[in-house]
Amino acid sequence: MSDAGTSSSAVAALAALADASALPALRLAVDLALAVLSWLVQLIIYPAFAAVDRAGFCAWHAGYTRRISRVVVPLMLLQVLLHALTAWRQASAAAVLPAGLLVVAWLATFLVAVPCHRRLGAEGCRPDVLRRLLAANAVRTVAWTAMALVSAVLVLRG
Repeated sequence: MSDAGTSSSAVAALAALADASALPALRLAVDLALAVLSWLVQLIIYPAFAAVDRAGFCAWHAGYTRRISRVVVPLMLLQVLLHALTAWRQASAAAVLPAGLLVVAWLATFLVAVPCHRRLGAEGCRPDVLRRLLAANAVRTVAWTAMALVSAVLVLRG
């Protein structure tokens, strides 16, 4: 299939999604996925960084960030798309609140978490950087959990 055919298929799929009654359920699924993932990262994965052998930490961290990005990046991009479609279809507080929380999660990710990961990858597991990373992830965890709760309420209200 040509790039033009792929692009038109993608546009058609997005247009169908914009009109789909399944949008709230899809949004809830993605919001829940990011909330659960963020809780796992906060309570299990990031604390375990300190237990990784110091000599091999940088190589281990490079593999970790590559693998986790394959899960997190598509979910984050899909979440933006789904919340943008929601805001476009219904301009209301129910659409604006999650959008604000989304901005908070992205700011915590790109202004704090990503630079922390870069430092960990370059310098090894430093306790001060790990604490900062955990603090940034706590912000994301609260934001993504709140988004999931709002999405759940919207699905239940129908």
